[in-house]
Amino acid sequence: MPMDISRENRTLAAALLFWLVCAFVLFGPHLDGLLGRWNAEDNSYCYLVPLVFGYMVWQGRAVFFPACPKGSALPSLLLFLLLACSYLAGLLGSLETLVYGAVWLGVAGLTAAFGGWRGLKRLWFPLLILLFAVPLPPFLNRLLTFRLRLFSTELSVRLLEWLRIPAYADGNIIDMGVTKLQVVDACSGLRYLMPSLLMGLLLGYFFHTRIWKRLFLMVLSVPVTIVANAFRIAMTGVLVAYVSPEFGQGFLHDFSGWLVYMISILLLGATSFGLKKVHRAPPRPEPEPRSCRLEASVWPRIVIGGAVMLLAAGAGEHLLHRQAAPERASFESFSMHLGEWRGKRFYLDQEILDELWADDYVTGNFRNERTGNVLHLLVSYYERQTTEHTAHAPTSCLLGGGWDLAAKRPLPPAPERGRKFPVMQLQLQKPGLVVLSNFWFQQRGRIITSEWMNKIWLVADSLSLGRSDGALVRVELYLNPDQSLAEGQALLDDFDALLQERLTAHIPGR
Repeated sequence: MPMDISRENRTLAAALLFWLVCAFVLFGPHLDGLLGRWNAEDNSYCYLVPLVFGYMVWQGRAVFFPACPKGSALPSLLLFLLLACSYLAGLLGSLETLVYGAVWLGVAGLTAAFGGWRGLKRLWFPLLILLFAVPLPPFLNRLLTFRLRLFSTELSVRLLEWLRIPAYADGNIIDMGVTKLQVVDACSGLRYLMPSLLMGLLLGYFFHTRIWKRLFLMVLSVPVTIVANAFRIAMTGVLVAYVSPEFGQGFLHDFSGWLVYMISILLLGATSFGLKKVHRAPPRPEPEPRSCRLEASVWPRIVIGGAVMLLAAGAGEHLLHRQAAPERASFESFSMHLGEWRGKRFYLDQEILDELWADDYVTGNFRNERTGNVLHLLVSYYERQTTEHTAHAPTSCLLGGGWDLAAKRPLPPAPERGRKFPVMQLQLQKPGLVVLSNFWFQQRGRIITSEWMNKIWLVADSLSLGRSDGALVRVELYLNPDQSLAEGQALLDDFDALLQERLTAHIPGR
């Protein structure tokens, strides 16, 4: 039976189909990466966000639709251009979060194509919720995890003291005398914080009309989650110390995390229920049924959006494929003898190489013949950097290896000790072990210590030089028990200077 579709609707349907095809051409190659991020335990809630967004749009369809577009096409055009810029910056700067954010801009641009500024104003809250589907950048995720882990440790110790149980915080270690409890990444509370924040926003949206109540629930979700997580850690410590070590691992440990999240949600729900008793607002009148014709300018806006995405896809491919790295010497010829340091090279497992993404690398352990110190070296080189093929920020990798980051600071050049370039210094520790680490990005003739500046220069050099090759250099020195940090850094300065000179043959400059 043929469908009764007007000519205008057929044109609009064709424009939407074109837009969807263009969106798939642009974002299709990145869907695996996005789903991989959603599969991480910290981001598993992201799967629910598009469904919640769809439900909110459907539930509020009487308010949101018909959009009755008015005004200029400027909002949709600006959003689609911003989409293209975000995508290209993410692609060239190896910032996948910007690529995923461009998907969100596509949905916002489509909304603006239908309803202009008015449409965006009506749908701003569902669009805000949809933004939660974009995972945090990995290095930001790690940094928040680290900060929350330390804060949760300190707060747990305070709770134990309040319960008159002696406890002492040493970094992320809770020393209770009879036992020590290590607060690992999974106990930081970050994986509960984002879903709780999302839940606070949704409770405010669905059950309250006053702005202050919505804001109160959103703000409350943060301390409720952090305090509940600290209480969980404290109780785990008590159960491990005085009942059974089984409470610190396995099912009981995981179940306690789930239970804490449920308690946080119940507290938010109870607060929301109580707020409904305060300053009740009169019920909102049901919106009058509206009808309007779609303006003839709607479908061209959608087609322009699709064309912008196609251009962005073509520009991205062109900019990536024109990149070429200069000739260089392979790390196979890298000498493992640097001054008074003697090294032994080894090779990484395939599983680690799959995560490192490097095109060439050298790694090994060096021993100082004079002091007996041992250091670990890893230099990973990339001929062309893009999303999922770039140097990892060391703060992402090292912190995930069970080390506690005690300090991080940039060090200026130290020419008096031979090191004529800046480095980033990390102080890492485990019980009984201290590691002093230096790292820097050696990229197209520059020495860069900031992860953010490294991304900015990646984009700039991709556009101006047609190059994104570069390397990450990591040196980690194990301090002897009687060595100070200053003595350790002096040894690293000596090694860094010799290493940087040796690397010039293997990492091309300008």
